[in-house]
Amino acid sequence: METQGNDYKYILEGLTEIAVGTRYTYAELEDNPELSYKFRCIIKRFFEQEVGRETSLESHLYYMKPEDESCRIYAQIKAKIRVYCPVTGKSFGRTKTIYKEQILKADELSKIPLSEKNRRGMIVHELQLSKLGLMTFAM
Repeated sequence: METQGNDYKYILEGLTEIAVGTRYTYAELEDNPELSYKFRCIIKRFFEQEVGRETSLESHLYYMKPEDESCRIYAQIKAKIRVYCPVTGKSFGRTKTIYKEQILKADELSKIPLSEKNRRGMIVHELQLSKLGLMTFAM
């Protein structure tokens, strides 16, 4: 379905942070006027050169390594990443899968080995950008 992919494409601006759904590609984010101009410049100047325009935010954050330049930039702008991990539990004698939410800093997520992310079934859901972190970032 066409709408299923768009369910996780959103930009929500709060008082202190900007939440971005991770199904966006960097090309879509760069062309989106709803997103902060400074973050669009960061995308154009740094992220597109490292991973390319057609890379989704979700896959970039999932495969990011601690030594990557983008990891350093995300840490510098105080970005947080909302991830979900499936957890099975019993409720009234039935096995249910629920998703446990975690909010990690970029360097914390990048330090988790890829095999561990796969084993846990980790899903990268949202990027949270600090407005203060964006304001203090020097290009």
